[in-house]
Amino acid sequence: MVLLFQEVFYSLKNINLLFLSLACFYTLVLIFHINHIESYSQNAAIEFYKEKESEDCYIYPHGFKTYAHYFYSRKSYPLLPDPNNRNWLLTGQTDKPVYIVSKIHKVHELNQLPDLQELYRKNGFVFYRRN
Repeated sequence: MVLLFQEVFYSLKNINLLFLSLACFYTLVLIFHINHIESYSQNAAIEFYKEKESEDCYIYPHGFKTYAHYFYSRKSYPLLPDPNNRNWLLTGQTDKPVYIVSKIHKVHELNQLPDLQELYRKNGFVFYRRN
């Protein structure tokens, strides 16, 4: 009976050690690789937003939700006309250039618009300009 108790105690001790070591491993992986995750997923778009910081323009992310274009481009949009109105930005008469950032799987919707000029594609994003 004592031998059985010792085996159970040692197996519980080993399980606790296993869980503790896994927790430490995952914490270290997150600490050292969390910066790389952002660069893999959206670095191309963030670089584009930073490039347009000094230009007087509208930036519209098409097909995905983000606030990165507000933060990284440091744009303060006027109240009227509404810069968040999709139809106005894509087809309406605008007072300054409109840059459209789209994920690559949503490009077919934008290719139907005649006055969009594709600038380049990078890391799953497609960048357009509309004058």
